[in-house]
Amino acid sequence: ENFKQLCSGDLGYGYAKSTLHRVVAGFVLQGGDYENHNGTGGKSIWGGKFEDEGFKFSHTRPGGGQLSMANSGPNTNSSQFFFTLDKCKSLNGKHVVFGEVLDEESMN
Repeated sequence: ENFKQLCSGDLGYGYAKSTLHRVVAGFVLQGGDYENHNGTGGKSIWGGKFEDEGFKFSHTRPGGGQLSMANSGPNTNSSQFFFTLDKCKSLNGKHVVFGEVLDEESMN
């Protein structure tokens, strides 16, 4: 719900002018800091940080394309997210996967 609402901008803030502020080749593309645009800002629709919502999925998709919450430790999710660019098993149990790119056309 957090990601969906921040995408829509219905609350008067969100991802509309946000950029990808961190690119790690072969690993992740990170964005969602719509306040400072450098990885130090952002907030959830609930006003701050929120708890991890479970680790149902793992970062094991070949070629990446999984969408996960970026955080600074347990239960510190806000607005930042990342796309994996390959399997990222080291992120399992630390970041919640909540979506994925369906196909190459979805990236255009």
